[in-house]
Amino acid sequence: MIEPPMEQTVESPSALACEEPAAVLTVSAGERVQLTLAGGLWAAAALVLAWRGTGWLIDVNWWPALVFGGLLAGCLKARFLLDGVAKSVALRIRARGPQAAIAGFLSVRSWSVVVLMIAGGHALRLTATPRPLLGVVYVAIATALAIASRLYWRVLSAGWGVLAQAPGRQ
Repeated sequence: MIEPPMEQTVESPSALACEEPAAVLTVSAGERVQLTLAGGLWAAAALVLAWRGTGWLIDVNWWPALVFGGLLAGCLKARFLLDGVAKSVALRIRARGPQAAIAGFLSVRSWSVVVLMIAGGHALRLTATPRPLLGVVYVAIATALAIASRLYWRVLSAGWGVLAQAPGRQ
């Protein structure tokens, strides 16, 4: 008895192209990983900026006053600007769910701001702006990032309920 030929299904290249390219390349991560990445990004940026900023201030005779000014400005920036931004990022992470794309903990707009801030910092270093003045600005931004990043660590340790008491939009 002769067997009928087996059917072979060969996917055409056009059928493979119909798959979502983003779905193929997306790496997902849970909320805890995303919160850790957000807090880690802010903390790492704070460390780099603080290191560079204090390096520019240490040779000035009145460096303690400049550092204090940067710390004070940073505390104010954290309280009135970055605390709200950190809360918005945490709420975004929660709303996106546990299997969201790993780099999506920040929106495209937020990633654009990160790139602009890096480029702006580089551009400032290329100017003739006195390094002690840049040092104060860097210390202020570092302080604000370090203080505001506490929200990510608090959510990780105490849960999402801490967002209700955090300053900023709901």
